[in-house]
Amino acid sequence: MRHDSPLVVSTSLHHHRLANGLEAWLWHDPGNPVAAHLSFFRVGSRNETPGRTGLAHFLEHMMFKGSRRHPEGAFDALLTAAGGSNNAWTSNDLTVYIDEFPLSAWETVLDLESDRLLGLVLAPDSLERERAVVLSERRLSVDDDPLAFFFEQAQLIAEAGSPYAHPVIGWPEDIAGWSGEDVLTFYRRHYRPGNCVLVTAGGLDPERWRVGLDHHYGPLPEPSEPAPAAPPSPPPAAGTRSYSLERPAESAAVALGLPFPAAGDGSGEAALALLTTLLAGGESARLHDRLVAAEALATDVAVFTVGRLGPGRLWIQALATSPRRLGRLEHRLLEECERFASEGPQDDELARARRLVAVGHHRRLATTAGRARLLGQSALLAGDERLVRDWIDRVQAVSAREITDLFAASLASPGRTLARLVPVGGP
Repeated sequence: MRHDSPLVVSTSLHHHRLANGLEAWLWHDPGNPVAAHLSFFRVGSRNETPGRTGLAHFLEHMMFKGSRRHPEGAFDALLTAAGGSNNAWTSNDLTVYIDEFPLSAWETVLDLESDRLLGLVLAPDSLERERAVVLSERRLSVDDDPLAFFFEQAQLIAEAGSPYAHPVIGWPEDIAGWSGEDVLTFYRRHYRPGNCVLVTAGGLDPERWRVGLDHHYGPLPEPSEPAPAAPPSPPPAAGTRSYSLERPAESAAVALGLPFPAAGDGSGEAALALLTTLLAGGESARLHDRLVAAEALATDVAVFTVGRLGPGRLWIQALATSPRRLGRLEHRLLEECERFASEGPQDDELARARRLVAVGHHRRLATTAGRARLLGQSALLAGDERLVRDWIDRVQAVSAREITDLFAASLASPGRTLARLVPVGGP
């Protein structure tokens, strides 16, 4: 397979499930001298409970702080010495660890990752140092950022009573308050072979891949009790929740949050990709064209989802060109949403959106880590490789009516939220 090819042939993808429940996928790319190994854990802020928020994100930090066989600092030192690098991120749904490395470092990566899956060591002094780091991160990225703080509050109002109300980074009082035992308990509940999907991409030989997984991950036990499910979301309240935040800020903003279904089997992901692109994917997108270019009511419009493994929310957020235009921006945003839900996209709009979604897919396929991430998303959302194997065909097959119905149903759902950020105290 050429490295820049969007096609996936049947011999390129390999699936392996270990007896302990761990699931693994390989995207075999012959001739590629490097590999990416991603560990997807089905745990994020939606798995937390009130008073214990931020634990998933905190564990992402602590997973680099030492395990039974590798003391603090050894993970980065060993991987770097082998020519590799690493990164990680936490979302509402998932915690993901990524290693990129030359093929010669495969055994090193397996040794490091399998050891910390069940062997994390939570030293009290290390935990307290990292607690201070996360509290500082929260202050910089949320508390001191008016837009981030505004959206966090809007999400809280919109998802009241739902696990998606929890911010990924956690509430400051929770970060300061939970104990080492709280962290360890959360780790033992969710870091387990059966709650993990491994995805490797690159020039790694499939047999070497399978043998390595069996050797390093196979002996890890799976606890007898199942991992706890995320708390259920309550039925959405009737009507629209309205919320205004007055706060020192450079920009006024409006955010519309619409209830949105979980990914399910992944069959609606292509329609969702086209919908978000049609509304705010570039300067020619519907909302950008009307609210930014034509009427100068907004400086920027963004559309994104929070939550895919559970019922989440589709957010449309716009920054006003001035606080005086916030009311007019809100009115026109709602008007354009109603128009799109009624009329749907024009033929040229949909053709453009298909091209943009295809280009974005090709760009992600251009890197080894990008291919691994796409395969992991498909495995988690669809249960197999189908969102990689026939993604372009799926995008081409989505009709304008499917997109219109998807958005109209979300817009008409009970429990939508309209939030405003109103700057105060400025010049």
